[in-house]
Amino acid sequence: MDWLTNLAKAATAIGSEEFCWITPSGDTIRLREYEAVSIDVPTSHLGKVRIPVGDGGIDHNAMRKALPPSFIHSYDAALLKLAFQDWTKPIAVIHDCLKVLPTDMDEALERVRRAFCKVCDGNPLQDIQDTLQVHTDTLEPIEQGDGELNKVLGSVYLFN
Repeated sequence: MDWLTNLAKAATAIGSEEFCWITPSGDTIRLREYEAVSIDVPTSHLGKVRIPVGDGGIDHNAMRKALPPSFIHSYDAALLKLAFQDWTKPIAVIHDCLKVLPTDMDEALERVRRAFCKVCDGNPLQDIQDTLQVHTDTLEPIEQGDGELNKVLGSVYLFN
């Protein structure tokens, strides 16, 4: 998370006005934050109501704060999309959690494991660094581990 924050700082320092990346499920994410210009209107029944009346331009500070959770959550969503896009059985998805019927749990977990392998394949952090055009002399990449991703497929445990 700290590295993603530093990436956001480096990207705004070179003038980025949006952070854009493509998730493993093929979705394009465009992160832009604006400073809101608003007025406060006192009312007799609702107290003070804040009404937006325009934007004050790009809010780089908000973008720096938003990149780490937005990037992580986009990968959570990509995992669920890849795992369950053709699922036809009952399912409830909330944020990055899911519920299925007990009889469908083994199949659901297998789909999560396969999708996890797809989402984590390659080097997602290097990919977003390249996409945001932050050179390695500005921000040193995180060294990727040498674990065997395909071992996830045989795991009896879940992960988050």
